[in-house]
Amino acid sequence: MMRQRPPRLLFSGAVLIAFFARVCIGEVSPVFETETIEGVPLKRSVPSGENASLGTESARFRELSIGFAHMIAEGRHQGAQLAIFKGDQLALALCAGTDVATGKPIDFDDLFGIRSTTKAVTGLVMARLFEKGLFKYEDAVAKHWPAFGQNGKGNISIAMVLAHQAGIPRVAVPLARMGDLVFTARALEAAKPEWTPGDQNGYHPLSGGMICDELARRWTGKSIAVLLLEGLAREAGASNLWIGLPRSQAGRFRPIAVLDGKVTAERAAFSDFVNSVDGMAMPLSAVCGVANAIDLARFFNLVSLSGDGPGGRQLSQETLALIGAPRNPEGMIDLNLRWPVRWGLGVITGATPSIFGATPRPWAFGHAGGGANVAWGDPRLKISVAFLCNGMRTGGADWERYRILGDLVYRAMESR
Repeated sequence: MMRQRPPRLLFSGAVLIAFFARVCIGEVSPVFETETIEGVPLKRSVPSGENASLGTESARFRELSIGFAHMIAEGRHQGAQLAIFKGDQLALALCAGTDVATGKPIDFDDLFGIRSTTKAVTGLVMARLFEKGLFKYEDAVAKHWPAFGQNGKGNISIAMVLAHQAGIPRVAVPLARMGDLVFTARALEAAKPEWTPGDQNGYHPLSGGMICDELARRWTGKSIAVLLLEGLAREAGASNLWIGLPRSQAGRFRPIAVLDGKVTAERAAFSDFVNSVDGMAMPLSAVCGVANAIDLARFFNLVSLSGDGPGGRQLSQETLALIGAPRNPEGMIDLNLRWPVRWGLGVITGATPSIFGATPRPWAFGHAGGGANVAWGDPRLKISVAFLCNGMRTGGADWERYRILGDLVYRAMESR
Protein backbone atom coordinates (compact mmCIF):
# COMPACT_ATOMS: atom_id res chain seq x y z
CA MET A 1 0.00 0.00 0.00
CA MET A 2 1.14 3.52 -0.68
CA ARG A 3 2.02 5.18 2.60
CA GLN A 4 -0.48 7.88 3.50
CA ARG A 5 1.49 10.90 4.55
CA PRO A 6 1.23 14.57 3.65
CA PRO A 7 3.42 15.40 0.67
CA ARG A 8 6.46 17.57 1.20
CA LEU A 9 6.42 20.15 -1.57
CA LEU A 10 9.84 21.76 -1.63
CA PHE A 11 8.47 24.71 -3.55
CA SER A 12 4.81 24.64 -2.39
CA GLY A 13 3.57 23.91 -5.86
CA ALA A 14 5.30 26.92 -7.37
CA VAL A 15 6.22 26.56 -10.99
CA LEU A 16 9.98 26.93 -11.34
CA ILE A 17 10.35 26.89 -15.09
CA ALA A 18 7.86 26.96 -17.96
CA PHE A 19 9.17 26.12 -21.37
CA PHE A 20 8.31 24.61 -24.72
CA ALA A 21 9.35 21.03 -25.44
CA ARG A 22 9.02 18.94 -28.55
CA VAL A 23 7.62 15.46 -27.97
CA CYS A 24 6.40 14.43 -31.39
CA ILE A 25 2.76 15.37 -30.74
CA GLY A 26 1.88 16.78 -34.11
CA GLU A 27 2.95 20.20 -35.28
CA VAL A 28 2.25 22.05 -32.03
CA SER A 29 4.58 21.55 -29.09
CA PRO A 30 2.86 21.57 -25.70
CA VAL A 31 4.05 23.74 -22.84
CA PHE A 32 5.73 22.00 -19.90
CA GLU A 33 6.42 23.15 -16.37
CA THR A 34 8.61 21.67 -13.68
CA GLU A 35 8.57 21.43 -9.91
CA THR A 36 10.02 19.21 -7.20
CA ILE A 37 7.73 16.98 -5.13
CA GLU A 38 9.12 14.90 -2.23
CA GLY A 39 12.59 15.54 -3.57
CA VAL A 40 11.63 14.24 -7.04
CA PRO A 41 12.01 16.71 -9.95
CA LEU A 42 8.87 16.35 -12.06
CA LYS A 43 8.00 17.68 -15.50
CA ARG A 44 4.34 18.19 -16.36
CA SER A 45 2.41 19.31 -19.43
CA VAL A 46 0.14 22.33 -19.35
CA PRO A 47 -3.26 21.44 -20.87
CA SER A 48 -4.09 23.30 -24.05
CA GLY A 49 -6.72 23.31 -26.78
CA GLU A 50 -10.00 21.68 -25.77
CA ASN A 51 -8.46 20.59 -22.44
CA ALA A 52 -7.10 24.02 -21.44
CA SER A 53 -9.83 24.37 -18.83
CA LEU A 54 -8.61 21.29 -16.94
CA GLY A 55 -5.73 23.15 -15.31
CA THR A 56 -2.78 21.38 -13.70
CA GLU A 57 -3.26 23.14 -10.36
CA SER A 58 -6.72 21.70 -9.74
CA ALA A 59 -6.88 19.57 -6.59
CA ARG A 60 -7.30 16.27 -8.41
CA PHE A 61 -4.51 16.92 -10.88
CA ARG A 62 -2.34 17.94 -7.94
CA GLU A 63 -3.15 14.64 -6.23
CA LEU A 64 -2.20 12.77 -9.40
CA SER A 65 1.11 14.62 -9.74
CA ILE A 66 1.90 14.04 -6.07
CA GLY A 67 0.99 10.35 -6.26
CA PHE A 68 3.08 9.88 -9.41
CA ALA A 69 6.13 11.44 -7.73
CA HIS A 70 5.45 9.58 -4.49
CA MET A 71 5.79 6.20 -6.20
CA ILE A 72 9.31 7.20 -7.24
CA ALA A 73 10.18 8.73 -3.86
CA GLU A 74 9.22 5.54 -2.01
CA GLY A 75 11.23 3.35 -4.40
CA ARG A 76 8.56 1.55 -6.42
CA HIS A 77 10.62 2.39 -9.52
CA GLN A 78 13.38 4.83 -10.44
CA GLY A 79 11.74 6.72 -13.30
CA ALA A 80 8.43 6.91 -15.15
CA GLN A 81 6.22 8.60 -17.73
CA LEU A 82 2.45 9.04 -17.69
CA ALA A 83 0.18 10.38 -20.43
CA ILE A 84 -3.59 10.88 -20.45
CA PHE A 85 -5.68 11.90 -23.44
CA LYS A 86 -9.19 13.27 -23.05
CA GLY A 87 -10.92 13.00 -26.37
CA ASP A 88 -8.25 13.42 -29.01
CA GLN A 89 -6.25 15.98 -27.00
CA LEU A 90 -3.44 15.47 -24.51
CA ALA A 91 -4.90 16.27 -21.09
CA LEU A 92 -1.84 15.59 -18.93
CA ALA A 93 1.65 14.21 -19.28
CA LEU A 94 4.11 13.63 -16.44
CA CYS A 95 7.67 12.38 -16.29
CA ALA A 96 10.08 12.12 -13.40
CA GLY A 97 12.95 10.14 -11.96
CA THR A 98 16.06 8.80 -13.63
CA ASP A 99 17.28 6.16 -16.06
CA VAL A 100 18.52 3.00 -14.30
CA ALA A 101 21.50 2.70 -16.65
CA THR A 102 22.85 6.25 -16.81
CA GLY A 103 21.19 8.12 -13.94
CA LYS A 104 20.03 10.81 -16.39
CA PRO A 105 16.59 12.35 -15.88
CA ILE A 106 13.69 10.66 -17.65
CA ASP A 107 12.14 12.89 -20.30
CA PHE A 108 9.03 12.67 -22.47
CA ASP A 109 11.04 11.73 -25.55
CA ASP A 110 12.58 8.65 -23.89
CA LEU A 111 11.43 5.24 -25.13
CA PHE A 112 10.49 2.29 -22.92
CA GLY A 113 9.97 -1.34 -23.76
CA ILE A 114 6.24 -1.81 -23.22
CA ARG A 115 6.76 -5.58 -22.82
CA SER A 116 3.46 -7.49 -22.80
CA THR A 117 1.40 -4.36 -23.38
CA THR A 118 2.52 -5.15 -26.93
CA LYS A 119 -0.11 -7.91 -26.92
CA ALA A 120 -2.94 -5.38 -26.90
CA VAL A 121 -1.30 -3.47 -29.75
CA THR A 122 -1.11 -6.76 -31.67
CA GLY A 123 -4.72 -7.50 -30.74
CA LEU A 124 -5.82 -4.22 -32.34
CA VAL A 125 -3.79 -4.95 -35.49
CA MET A 126 -5.48 -8.36 -35.64
CA ALA A 127 -8.84 -6.58 -35.29
CA ARG A 128 -7.99 -4.53 -38.38
CA LEU A 129 -7.22 -7.76 -40.29
CA PHE A 130 -10.51 -9.22 -39.04
CA GLU A 131 -12.39 -6.22 -40.41
CA LYS A 132 -10.70 -6.77 -43.77
CA GLY A 133 -12.33 -10.20 -43.84
CA LEU A 134 -9.09 -12.20 -43.64
CA PHE A 135 -10.36 -14.44 -40.82
CA LYS A 136 -13.09 -15.02 -38.28
CA TYR A 137 -12.13 -15.23 -34.61
CA GLU A 138 -13.72 -18.66 -34.26
CA ASP A 139 -11.75 -20.03 -37.22
CA ALA A 140 -9.36 -22.84 -36.35
CA VAL A 141 -5.75 -21.69 -36.72
CA ALA A 142 -5.25 -24.83 -38.82
CA LYS A 143 -7.76 -23.54 -41.39
CA HIS A 144 -5.19 -20.90 -42.32
CA TRP A 145 -2.06 -22.84 -41.32
CA PRO A 146 -2.73 -26.58 -41.79
CA ALA A 147 0.52 -27.87 -40.24
CA PHE A 148 -0.35 -26.13 -36.97
CA GLY A 149 -3.19 -28.62 -36.40
CA GLN A 150 -0.97 -31.58 -35.55
CA ASN A 151 -0.48 -32.99 -32.03
CA GLY A 152 -4.00 -32.25 -30.82
CA LYS A 153 -4.16 -28.60 -31.92
CA GLY A 154 -6.66 -28.97 -34.75
CA ASN A 155 -9.51 -27.31 -32.82
CA ILE A 156 -7.53 -24.36 -31.44
CA SER A 157 -9.26 -21.22 -32.67
CA ILE A 158 -7.74 -17.81 -33.27
CA ALA A 159 -9.95 -16.56 -30.42
CA MET A 160 -8.43 -19.15 -28.06
CA VAL A 161 -4.94 -17.98 -29.00
CA LEU A 162 -5.78 -14.32 -28.33
CA ALA A 163 -7.60 -15.17 -25.06
CA HIS A 164 -4.77 -17.36 -23.68
CA GLN A 165 -6.90 -20.51 -23.85
CA ALA A 166 -4.92 -22.46 -26.48
CA GLY A 167 -2.99 -24.59 -23.98
CA ILE A 168 0.48 -23.99 -25.46
CA PRO A 169 1.98 -21.30 -23.21
CA ARG A 170 5.48 -22.82 -23.36
CA VAL A 171 7.08 -23.41 -26.75
CA ALA A 172 10.68 -24.55 -27.14
CA VAL A 173 12.28 -21.55 -28.85
CA PRO A 174 15.66 -20.46 -27.41
CA LEU A 175 16.33 -16.73 -27.14
CA ALA A 176 18.94 -16.95 -29.88
CA ARG A 177 16.33 -18.39 -32.29
CA MET A 178 13.48 -15.96 -31.56
CA GLY A 179 14.03 -14.16 -34.85
CA ASP A 180 14.17 -17.38 -36.92
CA LEU A 181 10.69 -17.53 -38.44
CA VAL A 182 11.04 -21.03 -39.87
CA PHE A 183 12.38 -22.46 -36.60
CA THR A 184 9.63 -20.74 -34.64
CA ALA A 185 6.89 -22.01 -36.96
CA ARG A 186 8.18 -25.60 -36.73
CA ALA A 187 8.30 -25.34 -32.90
CA LEU A 188 4.69 -24.13 -32.79
CA GLU A 189 3.60 -26.94 -35.13
CA ALA A 190 5.31 -29.53 -32.89
CA ALA A 191 3.84 -28.16 -29.65
CA LYS A 192 1.34 -30.24 -27.67
CA PRO A 193 -1.40 -28.62 -25.55
CA GLU A 194 -0.93 -28.71 -21.78
CA TRP A 195 -4.72 -28.70 -21.29
CA THR A 196 -7.74 -29.21 -23.49
CA PRO A 197 -7.84 -26.02 -25.59
CA GLY A 198 -10.63 -23.72 -24.50
CA ASP A 199 -11.10 -25.28 -21.06
CA GLN A 200 -8.66 -23.12 -19.09
CA ASN A 201 -6.88 -19.79 -19.15
CA GLY A 202 -3.11 -19.74 -18.87
CA TYR A 203 -1.07 -16.74 -19.89
CA HIS A 204 0.92 -17.36 -23.11
CA PRO A 205 3.96 -15.04 -22.80
CA LEU A 206 5.28 -15.46 -26.35
CA SER A 207 3.51 -18.18 -28.31
CA GLY A 208 0.30 -16.25 -28.97
CA GLY A 209 2.21 -13.42 -30.60
CA MET A 210 4.24 -15.87 -32.66
CA ILE A 211 1.03 -17.47 -33.95
CA CYS A 212 -0.48 -14.08 -34.84
CA ASP A 213 2.69 -13.13 -36.70
CA GLU A 214 2.71 -16.35 -38.72
CA LEU A 215 -0.95 -15.91 -39.61
CA ALA A 216 -0.44 -12.27 -40.60
CA ARG A 217 2.40 -13.23 -42.93
CA ARG A 218 0.28 -15.95 -44.51
CA TRP A 219 -2.58 -13.52 -45.10
CA THR A 220 -0.65 -10.40 -46.13
CA GLY A 221 3.02 -11.24 -46.59
CA LYS A 222 3.81 -8.76 -43.82
CA SER A 223 4.57 -9.02 -40.09
CA ILE A 224 2.40 -7.54 -37.35
CA ALA A 225 5.19 -4.97 -36.82
CA VAL A 226 5.01 -3.77 -40.43
CA LEU A 227 1.21 -3.79 -40.48
CA LEU A 228 1.22 -1.65 -37.33
CA LEU A 229 3.58 0.91 -38.85
CA GLU A 230 1.75 1.08 -42.15
CA GLY A 231 -1.71 1.05 -40.61
CA LEU A 232 -3.05 1.87 -37.17
CA ALA A 233 0.03 3.59 -35.70
CA ARG A 234 0.34 5.89 -38.70
CA GLU A 235 -3.39 6.61 -38.78
CA ALA A 236 -3.46 7.31 -35.04
CA GLY A 237 -0.48 9.67 -35.32
CA ALA A 238 1.56 7.49 -32.94
CA SER A 239 4.97 8.12 -34.49
CA ASN A 240 6.84 6.89 -31.41
CA LEU A 241 5.34 3.40 -31.32
CA TRP A 242 6.99 0.36 -32.88
CA ILE A 243 7.15 -3.40 -32.51
CA GLY A 244 10.89 -3.92 -32.69
CA LEU A 245 13.17 -1.03 -31.72
CA PRO A 246 14.57 0.78 -34.77
CA ARG A 247 18.34 0.86 -34.34
CA SER A 248 18.26 4.54 -35.25
CA GLN A 249 16.29 5.11 -32.01
CA ALA A 250 18.52 3.03 -29.72
CA GLY A 251 19.95 6.11 -27.99
CA ARG A 252 16.49 7.00 -26.68
CA PHE A 253 15.77 3.52 -25.26
CA ARG A 254 15.59 3.17 -21.45
CA PRO A 255 15.92 -0.29 -19.82
CA ILE A 256 13.75 -1.84 -17.09
CA ALA A 257 15.42 -3.07 -13.89
CA VAL A 258 14.34 -6.18 -11.98
CA LEU A 259 13.62 -4.81 -8.50
CA ASP A 260 12.75 -7.81 -6.38
CA GLY A 261 14.03 -11.32 -5.77
CA LYS A 262 10.73 -13.00 -6.63
CA VAL A 263 11.43 -12.90 -10.37
CA THR A 264 12.41 -16.32 -11.70
CA ALA A 265 15.85 -16.77 -13.23
CA GLU A 266 14.20 -17.49 -16.59
CA ARG A 267 12.17 -14.29 -16.51
CA ALA A 268 15.19 -12.25 -15.38
CA ALA A 269 17.22 -13.65 -18.29
CA PHE A 270 14.46 -12.75 -20.72
CA SER A 271 14.28 -9.26 -19.21
CA ASP A 272 17.99 -8.85 -19.85
CA PHE A 273 17.42 -9.99 -23.44
CA VAL A 274 14.70 -7.40 -24.12
CA ASN A 275 16.74 -4.72 -22.35
CA SER A 276 19.37 -5.13 -25.05
CA VAL A 277 19.23 -3.33 -28.37
CA ASP A 278 19.61 -6.64 -30.22
CA GLY A 279 16.75 -8.20 -28.27
CA MET A 280 14.42 -5.22 -28.60
CA ALA A 281 15.18 -4.91 -32.32
CA MET A 282 13.39 -8.24 -32.90
CA PRO A 283 9.80 -7.58 -34.05
CA LEU A 284 8.26 -10.01 -31.54
CA SER A 285 4.58 -9.12 -31.51
CA ALA A 286 4.00 -10.42 -27.98
CA VAL A 287 6.64 -8.45 -26.15
CA CYS A 288 8.95 -6.16 -28.17
CA GLY A 289 6.79 -3.06 -28.41
CA VAL A 290 8.57 0.20 -27.71
CA ALA A 291 7.03 3.62 -27.18
CA ASN A 292 6.90 6.75 -25.13
CA ALA A 293 3.84 7.25 -22.96
CA ILE A 294 2.37 10.08 -25.03
CA ASP A 295 2.21 8.10 -28.25
CA LEU A 296 1.14 4.87 -26.55
CA ALA A 297 -1.79 6.74 -24.97
CA ARG A 298 -2.50 8.35 -28.32
CA PHE A 299 -2.68 4.86 -29.89
CA PHE A 300 -5.22 3.73 -27.26
CA ASN A 301 -7.49 6.53 -28.43
CA LEU A 302 -8.61 3.82 -30.86
CA VAL A 303 -10.38 2.32 -27.84
CA SER A 304 -11.42 5.45 -25.96
CA LEU A 305 -12.85 7.13 -29.06
CA SER A 306 -14.67 3.95 -30.13
CA GLY A 307 -12.55 3.40 -33.20
CA ASP A 308 -12.25 7.02 -34.34
CA GLY A 309 -8.93 8.66 -35.06
CA PRO A 310 -7.45 11.67 -36.86
CA GLY A 311 -8.33 10.14 -40.23
CA GLY A 312 -11.85 9.05 -39.26
CA ARG A 313 -13.18 5.64 -38.27
CA GLN A 314 -10.34 3.10 -37.95
CA LEU A 315 -12.08 0.22 -36.15
CA SER A 316 -15.81 -0.31 -35.81
CA GLN A 317 -17.56 -0.09 -32.46
CA GLU A 318 -18.86 -3.62 -33.05
CA THR A 319 -15.32 -4.99 -33.45
CA LEU A 320 -14.09 -3.16 -30.36
CA ALA A 321 -17.02 -4.53 -28.36
CA LEU A 322 -16.15 -8.02 -29.59
CA ILE A 323 -12.47 -7.91 -28.62
CA GLY A 324 -13.21 -6.17 -25.31
CA ALA A 325 -15.76 -8.73 -24.08
CA PRO A 326 -14.40 -11.16 -21.44
CA ARG A 327 -13.91 -14.67 -22.82
CA ASN A 328 -13.62 -16.43 -19.45
CA PRO A 329 -15.82 -16.59 -16.34
CA GLU A 330 -15.50 -14.15 -13.46
CA GLY A 331 -13.16 -15.47 -10.77
CA MET A 332 -11.31 -17.95 -13.01
CA ILE A 333 -7.67 -17.92 -11.93
CA ASP A 334 -5.15 -17.75 -14.75
CA LEU A 335 -2.99 -20.86 -14.44
CA ASN A 336 0.25 -18.97 -15.04
CA LEU A 337 -0.36 -15.48 -13.69
CA ARG A 338 -2.24 -16.78 -10.62
CA TRP A 339 -4.61 -13.83 -10.88
CA PRO A 340 -8.32 -13.68 -11.93
CA VAL A 341 -7.61 -11.99 -15.25
CA ARG A 342 -10.64 -11.40 -17.49
CA TRP A 343 -9.22 -11.89 -20.97
CA GLY A 344 -10.64 -10.39 -24.14
CA LEU A 345 -9.23 -11.01 -27.61
CA GLY A 346 -5.62 -9.94 -27.13
CA VAL A 347 -6.49 -7.56 -24.29
CA ILE A 348 -7.06 -7.46 -20.54
CA THR A 349 -10.51 -6.12 -19.76
CA GLY A 350 -11.35 -3.67 -17.01
CA ALA A 351 -13.33 -6.41 -15.27
CA THR A 352 -9.95 -7.69 -14.02
CA PRO A 353 -9.31 -6.81 -10.36
CA SER A 354 -6.86 -3.90 -9.86
CA ILE A 355 -5.81 -3.57 -13.50
CA PHE A 356 -7.15 -0.02 -13.99
CA GLY A 357 -7.81 0.81 -10.34
CA ALA A 358 -9.75 -0.71 -7.46
CA THR A 359 -13.15 -0.21 -9.11
CA PRO A 360 -13.91 -2.62 -11.98
CA ARG A 361 -14.55 -0.88 -15.30
CA PRO A 362 -15.52 -3.71 -17.65
CA TRP A 363 -16.06 -1.38 -20.63
CA ALA A 364 -12.37 -0.36 -20.64
CA PHE A 365 -9.55 -2.53 -21.95
CA GLY A 366 -5.82 -2.51 -22.57
CA HIS A 367 -2.90 -4.47 -21.14
CA ALA A 368 -0.04 -4.47 -18.64
CA GLY A 369 3.54 -5.52 -19.26
CA GLY A 370 6.81 -6.41 -17.61
CA GLY A 371 5.49 -6.00 -14.08
CA ALA A 372 5.96 -2.31 -14.81
CA ASN A 373 3.75 -0.77 -17.49
CA VAL A 374 0.04 -0.43 -18.19
CA ALA A 375 -2.06 1.25 -20.88
CA TRP A 376 -5.76 1.31 -21.67
CA GLY A 377 -8.67 3.11 -23.27
CA ASP A 378 -11.99 3.97 -21.63
CA PRO A 379 -14.78 4.70 -24.16
CA ARG A 380 -17.23 5.93 -21.50
CA LEU A 381 -14.96 8.70 -20.25
CA LYS A 382 -13.23 9.00 -23.62
CA ILE A 383 -9.82 8.85 -21.96
CA SER A 384 -6.76 6.85 -22.90
CA VAL A 385 -3.87 6.30 -20.50
CA ALA A 386 -0.29 5.02 -20.72
CA PHE A 387 2.05 4.57 -17.76
CA LEU A 388 5.62 3.43 -18.41
CA CYS A 389 8.27 2.90 -15.76
CA ASN A 390 11.66 1.26 -15.39
CA GLY A 391 11.11 -1.06 -12.42
CA MET A 392 9.80 -4.64 -12.73
CA ARG A 393 7.79 -5.83 -9.72
CA THR A 394 6.16 -9.22 -9.18
CA GLY A 395 4.34 -11.18 -6.47
CA GLY A 396 1.39 -8.80 -6.33
CA ALA A 397 3.44 -5.59 -6.16
CA ASP A 398 2.86 -5.18 -9.89
CA TRP A 399 -0.93 -5.35 -9.53
CA GLU A 400 -0.75 -2.99 -6.52
CA ARG A 401 1.07 -0.42 -8.67
CA TYR A 402 -1.56 -0.72 -11.42
CA ARG A 403 -4.31 -0.22 -8.83
CA ILE A 404 -2.67 2.84 -7.30
CA LEU A 405 -2.07 4.39 -10.70
CA GLY A 406 -5.60 3.65 -11.92
CA ASP A 407 -7.17 5.12 -8.80
CA LEU A 408 -5.13 8.31 -9.18
CA VAL A 409 -6.08 8.64 -12.85
CA TYR A 410 -9.79 8.11 -12.30
CA ARG A 411 -9.97 10.45 -9.32
CA ALA A 412 -8.44 13.11 -11.55
CA MET A 413 -10.55 12.44 -14.63
CA GLU A 414 -13.99 11.13 -13.64
CA SER A 415 -15.37 14.54 -12.62
CA ARG A 416 -14.15 16.26 -15.82
